[in-house]
Amino acid sequence: MFDITGSFIRCLVEVDDDEDISFSSISVDEDGRILIACNGSRPCVQVYSTEDDEKYDLAMELGGEHLASPEKAIFYDGKFFVSDGDGSKNTTSIKVFDGEGALLQSFDEDKHCLGQRDNMGIDITYPIRMTFDKSNSTLLAYHGIQREIRVLRLDGSQVSTIKQCPGQGTSL
Repeated sequence: MFDITGSFIRCLVEVDDDEDISFSSISVDEDGRILIACNGSRPCVQVYSTEDDEKYDLAMELGGEHLASPEKAIFYDGKFFVSDGDGSKNTTSIKVFDGEGALLQSFDEDKHCLGQRDNMGIDITYPIRMTFDKSNSTLLAYHGIQREIRVLRLDGSQVSTIKQCPGQGTSL
């Protein structure tokens, strides 16, 4: 944890040095729990909670065999929404888990042809960059290769797409 000037205050969560796991993103839910998307030999989402705002303990871990490379986790309406990429299948998707960590569904899946390249010429599967819009209870999911933002309902159905056309600005 850092203060507004960037000075270190204290460490909230530590990973054992012998574990092959790394944090890829962090978010905080409305209950103050810390949600950490983890990669490495055990891809998962770790949920940390605290009783006294001082020491955070691992409350649960979700994903297991259902996640390959989680990018971000969001908790809303009793569910975890996790953007995940699977390089071995060359796919990206959003996976939904219930409050206990059981997989409920997967949606917004993209399968990219091997050899498809991003704007820098790199042959990769982009992770879905995701945020939650509280004003209308939708997910905004950015897909890098297509350079588009998909506005999605929580059931996975698409509301609209925002895509930038080269040289023409942004269109809906």
